[in-house]
Formats: sequence, structure tokens, C-alpha cells
Amino acid sequence: MLEKLTNRLRNKKLTYQEDRAMTQMKYATLLSARKEGAFDDLIEEVEKDLVEGYDAQGAITNELVSKMEQKLMPLREEAKQFEMLCVAHAHIDMNWQWGWDETVGITLDTFRTMLQIMREYDDFTFSQSQGSLYKIVETYDPEMLEEIKQRVAEGRWEITASTWVEADKNMPSGESQTRQLLYTKKYLSQLFNQPLDSFNLDFEPDTFGHSINTPEILTKAGVKYYYHCRGRKEGPTLYRWQSPSGAEIIVNWEAQFYNAFIHSDMCLCVPDLADRTHIPSVLKVYGVGDHGGGPTRRDIERIKDVATWPIYPKVKFSTYREYFEIVEKHRDQLPIEVQEQNFICDGCYSSQSRIKKGNKASENGLYEAELFSTWAAVTQGARYPQQSFEKAWKSVLFNQFHDILTGSGVDATRDYALGLYQEVAATTNTNKKLALQKIAQQIHTADFVVSEGEDEPGLAYGAGAGSSQYENGTGKNRIYHVFNPTMQARQEVIELMIWEWPYDHERMLFTNEQGEVVTHQVLEKDFNHYWGHNYLKVALEVDVPACGYATYMLTEQAMERVKVSYWHEKRTQNEPCYTLENEKIKVVFNSLDGSIDSMIDKATGKEMIDAARKSGIFRLVDEADHKEITDEGTGMSSWFVGRYKHIEWIHQNLEITSAAGTLRSQIAYELSFRNSKLKVIVSLDKGSSHLEFKVECDWQEVGRLGKGVPQLQFYMPLHDSCEMYHYDVPFGKVTRQALDLDLPGNNYIYGEGKDGSTGVMLMSKVGYGFRGVDNSLTLTLLRSSYDPDPCPEYGINHLEFGLGVMQSSNPKVLHDYVQKYNHEMTVVTGLRQQGKLNPRHSFVAFESQTSVVSCIKGAEEGDRSFIVRFYEMEGKIDTITLICPERIKHAYWTDINEQKVAYKEELRVEDIILKMVIQPYQIGTVKIVLE
Repeated sequence: MLEKLTNRLRNKKLTYQEDRAMTQMKYATLLSARKEGAFDDLIEEVEKDLVEGYDAQGAITNELVSKMEQKLMPLREEAKQFEMLCVAHAHIDMNWQWGWDETVGITLDTFRTMLQIMREYDDFTFSQSQGSLYKIVETYDPEMLEEIKQRVAEGRWEITASTWVEADKNMPSGESQTRQLLYTKKYLSQLFNQPLDSFNLDFEPDTFGHSINTPEILTKAGVKYYYHCRGRKEGPTLYRWQSPSGAEIIVNWEAQFYNAFIHSDMCLCVPDLADRTHIPSVLKVYGVGDHGGGPTRRDIERIKDVATWPIYPKVKFSTYREYFEIVEKHRDQLPIEVQEQNFICDGCYSSQSRIKKGNKASENGLYEAELFSTWAAVTQGARYPQQSFEKAWKSVLFNQFHDILTGSGVDATRDYALGLYQEVAATTNTNKKLALQKIAQQIHTADFVVSEGEDEPGLAYGAGAGSSQYENGTGKNRIYHVFNPTMQARQEVIELMIWEWPYDHERMLFTNEQGEVVTHQVLEKDFNHYWGHNYLKVALEVDVPACGYATYMLTEQAMERVKVSYWHEKRTQNEPCYTLENEKIKVVFNSLDGSIDSMIDKATGKEMIDAARKSGIFRLVDEADHKEITDEGTGMSSWFVGRYKHIEWIHQNLEITSAAGTLRSQIAYELSFRNSKLKVIVSLDKGSSHLEFKVECDWQEVGRLGKGVPQLQFYMPLHDSCEMYHYDVPFGKVTRQALDLDLPGNNYIYGEGKDGSTGVMLMSKVGYGFRGVDNSLTLTLLRSSYDPDPCPEYGINHLEFGLGVMQSSNPKVLHDYVQKYNHEMTVVTGLRQQGKLNPRHSFVAFESQTSVVSCIKGAEEGDRSFIVRFYEMEGKIDTITLICPERIKHAYWTDINEQKVAYKEELRVEDIILKMVIQPYQIGTVKIVLE
């Protein structure tokens, strides 16, 4: 059908009349097909008229179109049963291929154009996401903001922002995703005087995949609807997406594309979409995007024009709110989806690694700063720096935009992001230190036994300014408070910096608050120099309660006898030993190439590696340019990891050394490959289940089109067969089948042993791109993608990751271990003093079987109040006991917005104890007010 008419109009630019005729004729054939050809004879007759008219006149004229439409009037009712809701938006990429100044200009120019169009067209409506865009307007053009407020009040400007930016949904932590919602909805509600629940759409058109707990996170913030384009290739376009918790949102998966113009043939998909969803109303999103712009006058005129065509769906300017209200009426008939909406853009889990490191460090730093600032506020009356934390969070949230955190921007993108991370670090480090010092000033240490004689004055006081450990003490007697930010008691080895201690290192003595001697190990033979001061690194075996601190004292042991020295010279030679061993694991390194020859779990005697393959090694991979997924077959190297076309063995001609100690042992090696160099320190602490890798890489590799992308990765083959691999994701863990792709994990990939036995976990402080395939674990460390940033990793890179042996795949066990890995304990130097706090103390106890804490922070409103957020990990109903630092006045459940909500699970308060129950896989947020 329409073959003759199509042949007449093929290979030519259609006139308006030809386009109008052809579009309506095509639409008519679709309508007839739905009625089993009921209108086929009529359509053929009309086609005959058009062809004859075209042949006679050389064109389709207005008269021919008018006659065609009149003859097709029997289809009008059928055509108008469908409705297209046209929603205008402007896709504004934050700092994608430009800097911050251009993002500001794009935003203001786009919004100025939209306001002008609104003045010209009374029925035009516009929708805009991303809370940060409104902050730009407020900051740089407050007069424009007033006009936007007027249009919002009229209902013509729809705010579709419930997040600060259109953020990545795989790499940011679950807590980060709650802050996207908390701070955005709070800001917009105050700015536009709108209720919090009016911001109920999460608009994520370009986000590269969507984590499985997204519905749970959104519903806990009052978000009911979701719009996305990427992350799936087939299936229903309208569906109810459920998290493992059962939380559910209505999702529109864009069937076309979010950056779109208005074309007359947009109607042709309407009958099919309506049939698939069983809803006669179809969403049409339009507007120029990426670099802003939004809809044009041409788009608007076309909408107004096609709305008058008789054989065409009803067409109107609309909003997402109107569309989802229609869909809501059909909720029960929508299919249910339960899986994560992934994967796309696997290169984005590792590209521009410095941004990834910045995000991880910022998230972890904010967790610790908020936690300790909360305790300083509620127990010591310190000021809680809420505004500083909110500002820092907004910087982190901005950088989680789907073209920033993903590493798919230019050098200006990267530079601006790293600048924001420096500001965040200044905020977190300063406020954490202030809070800990405030607490330390109240710790009673006067009863510590010191060495005989008065403390001698020295240079120590004030030494280490700006370092991780600042010295308050002086003389030979020093006090150290060790703070634990995790919810688990910890017995492990920490590293101290001992400033200006010119005494006998061999008589160095550490004791705890009970006066018991604590094991230590001097890590270096001599002092290090730091801006006019000297320090010594010492490993100390500590025992610190959960979410609390312990106190230790350094002194000089009394001399029992005169030391007699003899000439020292090595007179025998021992066989070199390149083995790291403690109570839990034994790891043997190859002396020739530094690879791991054996990794034994001492609890079971099980070998963890595949002896047939080189294990625990760095590999240089050359990725091919060709990528099946891109339209051009090449390019987009930062977005996609190319096929491995060459894997180079780089562990050659290396220098390797070993050092054994009572608390910490290490292997160090250096190697060169192509134009780059690698310095690796692998350490194992007493009581630890993992090897700590600290790497300095002078990366001089550059990718180019035609050459491919050089990649540095860490590779660990496993002894057992692995069909499935475990990854941690925002607020949970998922199990995925083996795939020869980089997949996202917040912190780790875990290869489970046969029949659930001991497995291997690879943890990252670098990036998020892990690969579990062929019974092996891989972590992508550096990629020299070449577009849009030609040199994303060039120069010195510091990389940290851990390789551990775990006894089970229990998600809480893995989570708790990774939390300790991510959150090192913090040391604050103290003084001998009177105080009201014990030398050893826990501020809070969180007792649960299957749940973990996401944050403890000061409440957005109210004095002596704080928020505890947690989530259940194992799919079980969990009873939680929270022991607070002081008597509880009252406590209640809140949503993510910190608004009181009613749950069937009541909270029980008993003096300082709060008891609560959480349902499987749910997020819980509780506000606690102390007396």
C-alpha cells in the first residue's frame, strides 16, 4: 500500500503539501491495519487520486490535499482517539565539552529564549530538570528568576527536578543519591514556595544505566515517576519498576530519543505505543539539547499546525505531570520489572580516574565529618556546620552529573571537578578535625602513668601543620586518641606519625588506658623531614570500640641496664623471602616477576589462585578502536571499552624487595613498560584478611584514533570456577553472571568459591570498573581514552586497592569489611588533662543482624537532634537496637526529606535505647531528639 505514491516522492525534499499528504496517508494505513484492513479500499482510492493529480500537475497541491482529507474523513474519529502530549525541555549537559562559564551562559540563554517564547505563545509550556540550573539563575540573573517564578505559578513552567543534576545512578553511593533528593527538593521548595511532594519526577534522559535500588531510594523521598532513555534495549516502554524491597515507581522508557525536533511523522509510532501500553495518550518529548537551546519556534508552529490535520492524533502542549497523571489511572495494568536497568558505557566506570577518586574520597570524608560533628554537637555543645556540609554536598552532587563523574568530559570538565573536590576536602577535613579536637579536649587522661621526670620542652608542639596528624604534645610522653568512624569494633594496625621525638627508639613504649603494653613496630629506620620538622612512622596495634575512640600513650621505657654495642656487619647470607603471611592468609610472590604464586586461606588451607595463570599482576591492554555499539564504529573512547586486541605482560626486569615486621610486612617492586613506570608497595598487616596495594604510576601512554586506547589493569585469576560474581551497588549488593565487560561496583567485586566456600574480593579506592569473567577478577585502573579529553591520565597517578580472602559472600560481612577499608581510623594527639569523658568510649552502638548504617548527621531542623539512616541487606526482617549517647526525648521515622512519616513498625524508646524493625531491603531514616 502507498507504493505508487511513495515512488513518486522518493529521493526528493518534500514540500509542505507533500509532507502533509504523505504523513496522513501513512497514518491512515496504520489505523486501517489495526481494523484488519477496514479502510484499505478507501486508502487505495485516495492514493490513486493523489498519484493522478501529482502526475498531471507535477506536484501535490493544496487542492489535492484538501480533497484527500475530505475523502479520509471516515477515519477521523479513529485517528483522534489517540493523543500526543508534547512536552518541551532543554537537555543541558553540565560542563560536558566546555567549562563552568559556558554552562552558566547556556543556561541563561536557554531560559531567556523559553521565557520569550512564552510571551509569544500563550499555550506553550516548558519543563526543566536539574536543581543546579535554578541555582545558576538565582546567582547570575535574579531578575530572570522572578519571571520564572511567575510562569511556575501559572503552571506553564514545570519544574521536573528532584535531583541537583541528572546524575549517574551506578557509581554514586546510596547516601549520595539520597542527598541529591534531600537538598534539591529542600532548595526548590523554598525557592518556588512549592510543597515537597510536588517534586515527584526524577527525569534522567541521558543517564548511563540505573541501579537496582533506584525505586526504593526515590519512593523514600516521595518521588513516584521516572523517565529514562538508556539502560535497556527492549521491553515495555511503560512499566512499574520494583526494587527488591517491593518499592515501586512508574517508569517511562523513551521509545524514541529525548533530544528531538517536531516532525510530522512523529505520529506514526502512536498507534503501536498506545497498543503496547493500552493507554491512548502518548508522550512526545522535544527540544534541542546537550548544549541547551530547547524547543524552537519552528517546533511550536509545527505542533500548532499538525493539531489541525484531520487524520492525525490529537496534539497539545503538555507537561510530564499531566502525562503521568493519565498513566497513574492505568497503574494496575502496567507490567512489573525487577532487574537493574543496565548496562551502557562501560568505559565510564574508569575514564578520568582522578574524578572517580575525588568522588570516593569526598563521599567517605563527608560521612566521617558529619558523624563526628554530630557527636561534638550533641555531647559537647559544638556548633554543627550544616550549611558548610550542604555546600560541600552540592559540589559532590554536581560532579556526579552523567558526563562528569563518568569521565566523558574535556580537560576543562576535569579541572573544574577536581577544584570542587579540593573545596570539599577542605570542608570535611577542617570540620572533622574541629569536632575531634572538641571531643579530645574533654577526654580524661590525667591518670595515665608517665615516665619519671617532668615532660621536657621540645619542638613537637605544632609540628605537622597541615598533615594528617598534627602534634599537640611535647616531650617524651605523648597521648594519642584513635577514633573509629565505623559501626564495628576494630582490632587492627594503624599508622602513627610521631613528631619530634628525639629519644631512644628502641625503648619506645605504648600503653592503653589500662596501662597495658601495646605492640608497635617502627616502620622506618630514621626520621622523615616535613617543612622544618621531623617525624617517624610507627605501626600500632589498637583496639577501638565501634563509633568511638580509644586512647594510647607513648613514653620512653626506663633503662634497665647500660646498652653495649658491638660492631655490626652481616656475616651470613639468607635465602630471599618474598612471602607475606599473618594469622589469616599466606601469600607467596614470585621473585622473578612479582606475580603471586600462591594465596592460601589459612583457616581452610585452600589455595585461592589459579596456578596455571599468572596471578596478582598488572597488565597493559590495548583496546581496539572498533566498537560495535557506536554508530561510526569508532570513537567515543571514554564511553566504551574497546575489544582487547593486545595484552602485554609487563612484569619484566623488575626490582623487588621485602621487609618483614611484627605488625606489618611488605613487598615492594618497580618496573618499566613502554614509556611508563610503576612503583608498587604490597603490605599485609597483622589480623588483616587483605593485601593493601599502593601504587605510583608515571603514566606516559597516549591513545589515538587508529592506534587504540592503552589501559592499565590489575588481574587476578581464581582457583575456583565462577559463574556468578558479586558487586556492591548503592544501598545493596547484586549478583551478576560472568560478562566480558567492565561492570560497575561501588567498592568491590567478589568471586565466590565453589559451593559458597571462601572467595576472593577485589576492593577499589580508584575507580568503579570491575570485570568478572573466565574465573578471574579485573580492576581497570587507568585508560588513555582520547575523546573528548586527549590526555585524561597523563603524569603521576596514585592508585590504591585491596585484594582479600573472605569466608563468605554474606553481604553484610562484605560491606562491614569494605567500610573498614574505606574509613581508616583517625588519630588526634592529646594532652594529659582532667576531663569528663573516659579514655575509651563509644558514642553510639548500632546492633543489628542484617542492616548497616549509611549516615549519622545533624538534622536539617531542630536542636539536639540527629538523623540515622540505615538499610537492610539480606532480605530479612531485622530488629535493630540503637544505643545513644544521652537520654532520648523522642524519635520518629522520616522520609529522605526528613519529614515525619508513619510506618507500621513502631519505634520503642527506653531511656538511651531505641529499638526498631526494618523490612527486607528497605532504607530506614530515623530522627532522634535528645533531652
